[in-house]
Amino acid sequence: MAQGFVASRSDQDIELTAEGYFNDLVGRSLIEHRGYDQVFGMHGVIHDLAMYVGRTEYGLDLANQQIRHLSLTNKVHEHSLDPSRLQVPELLRTLFCPLDYLESLPLEKVFNSLKRLRVLDLRGSSVKVLPEAIWELPILKYLNLSHTKVEELPASVGRLHSLQTLNLDYSKIKRIRKEISRLFNLRHLELRGTSHLEFMAEGLGKLTGLRTLDKFIVSDGNDQDGACNLMELKNLNRLRGRLVIEHMERVKDEYYATKAQLHRKNNLTNLKFEYDRQMDVTERKKVEAVLEKLTPPTYLECMELNGYVGRMLPLSWLANNSSLRVLRLEHCMSLETLPTLPVTLTDLDLSYCSELVAIPPTAPSLKSLSISFCPHISLLPFFPSIETIEVASLDSWEGWASGRTTSGETVASMPCLQKLKILNCQRLKHLPPPVFPCLEYLSIKGCVQLHVLWEDEQDPNSSQKEAIDLPRLKFLKLGELQELSALAKGTTSLPMLEELRIELCPRLTWLPEGLMQDLPKLTTLLLLDLEELACLAQGTIKLPKLERLWVGGCPKLTSQQVDMLLRNHTQLTHLWLKKLERLRKLSALVRGDASFLKLEEMRIELCPMLSSLPDGLLKILPKLRKLELLQLYQMTSLYEQGAVSLPKLESLWVIGCPNLSSRQLGRLTQDLPQLTSLFLGWLSWLRSLPQQITNLPKLETLEISHCPNLVSVPDGLTRRLGSGLEISNCQVQCPAQAPATDDQAIRKQDMVSVLGV
Repeated sequence: MAQGFVASRSDQDIELTAEGYFNDLVGRSLIEHRGYDQVFGMHGVIHDLAMYVGRTEYGLDLANQQIRHLSLTNKVHEHSLDPSRLQVPELLRTLFCPLDYLESLPLEKVFNSLKRLRVLDLRGSSVKVLPEAIWELPILKYLNLSHTKVEELPASVGRLHSLQTLNLDYSKIKRIRKEISRLFNLRHLELRGTSHLEFMAEGLGKLTGLRTLDKFIVSDGNDQDGACNLMELKNLNRLRGRLVIEHMERVKDEYYATKAQLHRKNNLTNLKFEYDRQMDVTERKKVEAVLEKLTPPTYLECMELNGYVGRMLPLSWLANNSSLRVLRLEHCMSLETLPTLPVTLTDLDLSYCSELVAIPPTAPSLKSLSISFCPHISLLPFFPSIETIEVASLDSWEGWASGRTTSGETVASMPCLQKLKILNCQRLKHLPPPVFPCLEYLSIKGCVQLHVLWEDEQDPNSSQKEAIDLPRLKFLKLGELQELSALAKGTTSLPMLEELRIELCPRLTWLPEGLMQDLPKLTTLLLLDLEELACLAQGTIKLPKLERLWVGGCPKLTSQQVDMLLRNHTQLTHLWLKKLERLRKLSALVRGDASFLKLEEMRIELCPMLSSLPDGLLKILPKLRKLELLQLYQMTSLYEQGAVSLPKLESLWVIGCPNLSSRQLGRLTQDLPQLTSLFLGWLSWLRSLPQQITNLPKLETLEISHCPNLVSVPDGLTRRLGSGLEISNCQVQCPAQAPATDDQAIRKQDMVSVLGV
């Protein structure tokens, strides 16, 4: 637009025409979406063609008098471009540059010569004061000061009469001066993320061509420039997209609200009103009256309120809106009820509404519901189209109100629900029987009264074991459920489950009958801090796709149960065992047809009865990259006979194993051609390093800590590793070395944290 490449049409905004151009380029694959929100790039071939065609006019870190569009990047110094010798072309039309780089230039002279400049992008600059000559550029149409430290624009900003776009996103700007009202061609005033902005002067309403105004601040009038009140919005009827109006508590009465004429701004799709959370609740009547008169446009899609102190929302708002899809209410501490929700509503987000007691069930199109910190809500209705529910910190919530009507019919299930997330709901005791046939994601955490996951609401004392069938569930996570004793009374079928995580459930004693024999797609299993869990399954455990297994803090699990869990799971890539007090052996790792050819990481920690690894284990793990043996106080043997063969091992930790020996360590490190990191700690028997460690060809890091009897380290190893060698709390001292790198410091912290010292 700033370069005049977009043809204007009398019947359509130029922005819409430009958007059509852009969509056409995307449709033809000349521009590609990069996978991030609103990030696009040229196809490689098109980029090369564009670079070739524009090679004489477009410059990257290179300037001459033929250049019309110049971009200076952070790599400019790599091109040996001396700022003092930079010749900025006088016919330049576009300049992208970090202003910090240009500070060594005579900036006033440079910008005085750029009278044809149309686009100036200074994003990310750390300077606070801009050169005065910038405000004298006669045809500048685009000025980007986003992510800069500029706190205030000078009065001379009003001279940029051709300016169409002023981008101040995420800058340090504190106030908008009255002179900005002279920019009669301004179409976009971008103010996203301007948390320091506190004041807007009067006169903004003169910019009747504005299409973008991200933020409008109702000012208090204590400024020499005059305060910007709500009536300034009256003539800004071309605004589109999102508008946030801050400090709504400063609106004196409903007269100003009426004069704003929000209902005439038909291109607004997102409207947010923010109030000071410290405002006096005695002004509730005024606040309610003002909001009632701020009639939003009919085609509004998203409405947000933050800090509103009224007891109710204006009924006419929702009744007259035919397009509202999103309603978000935050910190509306006095709100007691919600009106009938529009049939078009798809997303409802409620947080910190401390007086709200119920949600109306009339929302047949609702897809997403998020509620948090609403302590008086005790029951939720069933919504027939809901896909996502997230509830958190609802102190009175007990579950769903079955039998409630929605659109005139009784609904007792949510057939479209795909994601259910529940956090810190103290009174929830169970979920209803499976009325979620499409559920794919279930996470429950911190519900201290939840004693069983699923239970029949009609007869919770029934001894009949009802089968639980969730045919599409892929992710199940349960955590910090102090009273949970069972997932279900009967059998549980989860044929599509891919990830199961259960942790910090101290009263859980067993898993549902048949569960561990019917998880054909499970790839991740995590069982942590389950103090009473003694039985995983009565028969054979069949998890043919299992890749990642974490089991820890289960003191009642026997070697037999762990053996059953490991047996024949040949797809395993990650194995982590911790705090298994009854674990005596790991024979399943080498028994029968079990072959762990894909195992990449293995960590065994705090298993006090484990005295040895299975003989031959350390020569049948061809892909093992990381091996950690931590606080295995009874471990005396890593192998009985034969050589160790770990051709891919890169990282080895041996910490807190007081009954191993230097001979065992030497045999372990004898043939590790890929080992780069070795960590040894709390080994009282270690007096000298085995010669095999000196011969490791790719060793880069060796860290030794709390080995009090270590008296020597080979000189050749010291010279070879240099700063990669770190010794602490040993008799031998580490040679003088450079300060530890960040990675080394993190690794040392990890080593210390393993033993909790």
